[in-house]
Amino acid sequence: KKRTPLHLAAIGIVSFRNSTPVLETLLKAGVHKEPRDELYRTPLHLAAENGCESTVGILLKTGVEKDPRDETHKTPLHLAAENGHDSTVQILLRADVKKEPRDKKKRTPFHLAATGKYSFMNYTPVLETLLKAGVSKEPRDELYRTPLHLAAENGCESTVGILLKTGVEKDPRDETHKTPLHLAAEYGRDSTVQILLKAD
Repeated sequence: KKRTPLHLAAIGIVSFRNSTPVLETLLKAGVHKEPRDELYRTPLHLAAENGCESTVGILLKTGVEKDPRDETHKTPLHLAAENGHDSTVQILLRADVKKEPRDKKKRTPFHLAATGKYSFMNYTPVLETLLKAGVSKEPRDELYRTPLHLAAENGCESTVGILLKTGVEKDPRDETHKTPLHLAAEYGRDSTVQILLKAD
């Protein structure tokens, strides 16, 4: 995977152990702060992806690039939002990272949070944090889909509800003219279909 010891310390794989001393020892020894692995991810990417708040804070204090891009053009903010790590999202935003960077699919961190990658995660705090930070509620990706499209497609009922409450357009069309209701129906998301129908 082309990962360095700093990459592995940043992940904090053994969650019951504090990897901060190891991280600090490596940094004091003068290791490169921004090595890239095979996915072109830095230790900051990995720490953000895994919600390692203290590591994110330490790395940012060393002056690493705040918005590095991996091979899919995702930044650490993309990965923190995609994986539902609200505290990490907040730390990154306080560090003045770009709020609406685009990945290769032209998706913002808000798109990725709305997608609800893990059904067992609560993405509401991340969505609310990003909205408070002033991100666009209706950015379009390469398929001209909004976060509401993605939430509907994936059956993320709470996200659909949150987005509708913010006053987003209920029937936006993607490049194939599909609305969120089309996608919810296509993917068999009955509860989401009901929420969208009630919103009319």
